[in-house]
Order: sequence, then C-alpha cells, then structure tokens
Amino acid sequence: MLSLIWCELYKLKRTPFVVLVALAACLFPIPATLVSMRGGTDGSFLSLSFLLLTILAGPLLLPVVGGCLAVLLFHRERDWETLKNLYTVPVRWSGLVAAKLFVVYLGCVLFSMVSLLAVAATSSLTGTPATPFFSCLAAAALVGFFYASATLPMILLVLWLDRGTLLSVLLCVLYGVAQSIQVFGGLYYIAGTASAEAAPLDSPLMWSFPILVFRWYTGFAASGQMVLGPDTAPFYLDTVPLLALSLLLMLVCGGLMVLLGRRQEV
Repeated sequence: MLSLIWCELYKLKRTPFVVLVALAACLFPIPATLVSMRGGTDGSFLSLSFLLLTILAGPLLLPVVGGCLAVLLFHRERDWETLKNLYTVPVRWSGLVAAKLFVVYLGCVLFSMVSLLAVAATSSLTGTPATPFFSCLAAAALVGFFYASATLPMILLVLWLDRGTLLSVLLCVLYGVAQSIQVFGGLYYIAGTASAEAAPLDSPLMWSFPILVFRWYTGFAASGQMVLGPDTAPFYLDTVPLLALSLLLMLVCGGLMVLLGRRQEV
C-alpha cells in the first residue's frame, strides 16, 4: 500500500495543479485575513480562522482541491492506458482506489492546515496573537478531512460519468460553488434569528454538510474538546457525529468506486 501511495504522489510531482494549490493555500488567506480584520469579525485569531475555514476557503476551495486531485489521479490510468499494465503486476483496483483517496485526503488536510498557518502568520504580523493556535490547527486538519469526505460523492459521480478531464474539473468547481451557496444560505437563515444559538434546527439548511462544519468549528477550536459540555446550546455540534458521517461517506463511496471500477472495461 505504501508503494502505491508513493506512486500516486510521484504522479503529481510535475503537475502544475499542485503548485497552484500550494500558492492558493498560502496567498488566499492573506488578503482575506487583512480585510476581515478591518470589519466583520472581532479581529481575534479564532474568528479569523473560523471565517476562512468554514465560510470562505473551506466550502469553496476544499471540494475543488479534492475533486481536481481525484480527477487527475483517476484519469491518469485511462488517459495513459496504463491500467491494464497495472493489473498484470498484479495490483488490485481496491488498492488503487485506497491509494488515490489517501492522496485526496492528504491534499485537503494539508491545504486546510497551510491556510490556517497563513492566517496565523498574517495576524501575528499585524499584532493579533495566534491563540488558541494548536486547537485551531487541529480543527483545520479536521476541516480538511471532513470536506475530503464531503467531496467523495462528487468523485463517484465523475467516475460514473467517465467524461473528459475538463468537464470533470468543471463539475468539481460547480460542486464547490454549491457548498458555498449552502453556507451563505445558512448564514442568511441564522441572521433572521436573535443569535446563532437560538436558530431553529428544523430547516434542512441547518443539516447540510457545510453548516454542520460551521456549527462544529467554534466549539472544537476554542476548547479542543471532541464532546462539548451538557450546558452547550444545541446549535453547536460535537466532533464524534461529524467524524462518523465522514467515515460513513468514506466507506459507502469508496466501496461504490471499487465496484464501479471493476465493471469498467480495461
């Protein structure tokens, strides 16, 4: 398995997309942080990281990063016609899927963590202390993991359609836009109530994946606790249910990817 993962990483070594992703992770948070510090937040590092990872970069960019990585990795064998050679090694399709998805998860987690580090560096240079740093860094890693799982249905759709790379990338971008629309729709819904804690949970928007991450982030990043206290408002979400949902998506979508790949002609 380690050799398969290394091969998938090596495929991305000379890919311009990796450089663009690294630049986006480092540069996008800087103007977003500077603008946010001038209004819209209280200026604290926790608020800035929350804004970036749950409202701006998280729902919009992470699905695009994960989806495009998957497109590049899964389409390589088809475009280069190397899958038949891999089967003669032999290499199981299930092992290939696991290795490719590991790289997708790794890319999303690293993107999220690097973005958080860019926010920390920018806020520190402007005189805002980066605290609580380690709980926010752990929260950023989990955000990357969560959104990688949320992108799996999109990856499954791309594999099922089996279209060209350009159309597949476009679908990933549209999926990221759809995630952002859900976030802003949820924010509009919450704005109509007295406070976030008082927002009714009977709307489907409050249970969409981006809003679940939104409801979870502040409680975990501020405390570092996976399970919140009993006196916490129902609006806020524990880490365990979100982890369970992500693992369920991983098992279901991963299994369907394996079945789909085995039925395709080589």
